[in-house]
Amino acid sequence: MAADLIFRRKGAPDCKVEIETQLNVLAHSQLGEIFIGSQCGGHGKCGKDRVRIDPKDQSRLSPVTSAERLHLSEGQIAEGYRLGCQCWPNDPSRTIVADVEAIDPREREVL
Repeated sequence: MAADLIFRRKGAPDCKVEIETQLNVLAHSQLGEIFIGSQCGGHGKCGKDRVRIDPKDQSRLSPVTSAERLHLSEGQIAEGYRLGCQCWPNDPSRTIVADVEAIDPREREVL
């Protein structure tokens, strides 16, 4: 049985999307009709599709990419922040929770 990627949003019900390992977190959010801020089409260029994954769940995702290191500080990475377009679930049997409200909405605005 496949597990879910759960998107938590302040003031809204959780959104559960069944984990598909060939899809990144951004694609999962799109399946659940959850806007997480991507402005470059998911190419790791804008850095706006930030989500926070509990650090204990990081082993359930692909390794941090060079694009993520350009947009996120080491402190943010240690706190569990990832770019949705740059991380893929690697274990479809374990649930992952993504907090999409941990990011200041102003950080998602187009400059």
